Amino acid sequence: MRLKMIIGLSNPAPKYSHTRHNIGELFIHTLAKKYNVHLIQNKYFSCYIAKINIALKEIFLMIPNNYMNVNGEIIFKIYNFYNFNTYELLIVHDELDLQLGCARFKFFHRSSTHNGVRSLINFIGKKSFLNTLRIGIGRPENGDIKKYILSKFNDQDLFKLKKIIKKSISCIKILIKKNQYHAMNILHRK
Repeated sequence: MRLKMIIGLSNPAPKYSHTRHNIGELFIHTLAKKYNVHLIQNKYFSCYIAKINIALKEIFLMIPNNYMNVNGEIIFKIYNFYNFNTYELLIVHDELDLQLGCARFKFFHRSSTHNGVRSLINFIGKKSFLNTLRIGIGRPENGDIKKYILSKFNDQDLFKLKKIIKKSISCIKILIKKNQYHAMNILHRK
């Protein structure tokens, strides 16, 4: 797969750090740490950005510095600046409809129930294709979704999350070296 940029969706304020909704940011920071790079603030694009090399391919990492529901404009600007195609992006975000400890790739799709992904679709148009890595957070028992997604992980949940992030990162390398089918086969296996 011709992957050129991995984008972690999140909310920028410190109170959202390490919440369920900010899994995309946690994923990007974990990936950057694995490859010994630091994300640098880019004020022009209002984001944090770094470059890593995976399987001899240069990949940009990016975290928009804007609220989840309106981050599409920032992503749109930066991928246009670098002249990337939307199918060369991988958007990482939290997913209510997957249990905690699960992650799923979704390739070449045009819609999403996630507001951060919808924001990007509003800028790129519905005819463009997106690739996502959805990391499960599960649904709340009491039904208060907003409170749930903005809550922090307990120690047991954090252990499960770190485990699936590690597996997802290894599958990104497979995605780049081989193809999406090999990566999906491994990531989607229990």
